[in-house]
Amino acid sequence: MVQFNPNAYENESVIVNWITDMLVPALDLSSRILALDVVKFHKTNIVFDTFHSHDIIPAMIPPGCTSLIQSLDIAMNKLLKDIL
Repeated sequence: MVQFNPNAYENESVIVNWITDMLVPALDLSSRILALDVVKFHKTNIVFDTFHSHDIIPAMIPPGCTSLIQSLDIAMNKLLKDIL
């Protein structure tokens, strides 16, 4: 999914579109948990309503703990950042 945002930052609209257009079609029908950092737009009522309407349980990662919990941050992102 490519979505243009004039500010070049993710926002509530971008995350809701990602949930409905990309995440939900890729998942099976059972409940699931999605780990997210606590950036402001991940915690809005609209985003939470979108999660709940698709039976997705948002698990909010406390500030400063993302690198300890999210596997891409641990395994891949550091390697890519080191190359850049």
